Formats: sequence, structure tokens, C-alpha cells
Amino acid sequence: MWQQWTTFVLGLWLIVAPFTFQYTGTARWNDVVLGVLIVILAYWGAMQQSTSQIREQPEHVGHH
Repeated sequence: MWQQWTTFVLGLWLIVAPFTFQYTGTARWNDVVLGVLIVILAYWGAMQQSTSQIREQPEHVGHH
């Protein structure tokens, strides 16, 4: 799960870096578009994994 969140943060960095380091032209938009795609896919992957973990948890039945 931590891998998806790390990827999410790196995607955010790709969005912010061009404005921090004053990229121009194609390099700026390449990083921004790629960063947005990475953020969306990383978030989606993290949500998919967390919902599958919830479904896999066994129900606690009162058998002793």
C-alpha cells in the first residue's frame, strides 16, 4: 500500500517541479500531464487495494 502513496507523492512532485524550477514549453507540459496521470492512477490503485483488503477480512463469528 505504501508504494501507491509514494507514487502519488512523486506524481505530485512532477506537477509542482516545472513551476518550482521554471521549466518552459514542452518540458513543463510533459511533466504536468504525466504527473496528473500518475497521481490519478496511484490514487485509484491505492483505493482498489484498500477496498479489496476490506472485503478479504474474515467475519468474526462467535464460535468457541
